[in-house]
Amino acid sequence: MKTLVLAALLLTTATASAQTQRWEYGLLTANIGPTPAKSGFFWEAGGLVNFSPGSTAALLKRIAGAEYASLKNPSTSTALLNDLGSQGWELVEATATRADRTDHNSWFFKRPVR
Repeated sequence: MKTLVLAALLLTTATASAQTQRWEYGLLTANIGPTPAKSGFFWEAGGLVNFSPGSTAALLKRIAGAEYASLKNPSTSTALLNDLGSQGWELVEATATRADRTDHNSWFFKRPVR
């Protein structure tokens, strides 16, 4: 009987914790067009949007701030994703579409509210 009560108590506590978890969401978008002027990278989180025409490195510099100088190979897309991961962002979905000769790629992230 004690085991059953303890199991019920643990389940109730785990359920309550799961219900109170709050998340914030981020969106990374890459629009790759036929010319650099039609291309750009966007990071949106917490109501702020960072935009960089042309390269992931420029966007990473805006997102990483002072940490940018210490990053290995900051010109790669994986460097941008790794930096977001180091900030606690977890990739939850990715989409890709094409319209008007432009590739639209989006990556959706979440992390616990800080």
